[in-house]
Amino acid sequence: MSEWQEELSYEEAMKMLTSMLEKLEDGSIPIDQLEATIDRANELVAFCQNKLRQINDKLAAKVKNEPKDH
Repeated sequence: MSEWQEELSYEEAMKMLTSMLEKLEDGSIPIDQLEATIDRANELVAFCQNKLRQINDKLAAKVKNEPKDH
């Protein structure tokens, strides 16, 4: 995991992605920065997917370990 990933929250990553998407949609990203922006967006998407997967795994483990009410 890179240093930026250790310091970044899911919410911050989503804000960054939203901002990038808005800039892509309105054409305000210079063509020279387009590839780098898309690469960064792909990294952020993977980061968010990983965070969600981790939370899902933790929740599934908690549910599995909870005692049954029977």
